[in-house]
Amino acid sequence: MAPGDHVRLGAGAHLGQGGLRHLHSLHGIFQLVLGVAVLGKALASTAFRFLNLALVHLDLALELLDQVLQAYLVFLVLIVLCGQLLQRTVVLSQGLDVILVLLLED
Repeated sequence: MAPGDHVRLGAGAHLGQGGLRHLHSLHGIFQLVLGVAVLGKALASTAFRFLNLALVHLDLALELLDQVLQAYLVFLVLIVLCGQLLQRTVVLSQGLDVILVLLLED
């Protein structure tokens, strides 16, 4: 072995250790990126859960509103039908009054 070859081996060993350091730091950066990705996924999942909860709340509120408005509509139809029934009763009684008056005049 020549003295220059020994220097080359030492430089190669030094470069090998430096490469391991870079690989180790690259591994740390990779773990950090994965951790951020997992955290982002968890936060996005939580945000979607809150959005889903808000949409379910809105759906239930609209269902309640639909039920209340449907009951109100049924109540209005009932009042209109009662009014029509009372109007027909009044018209019938007025007609009978006219017939009774005509019969009594004779």
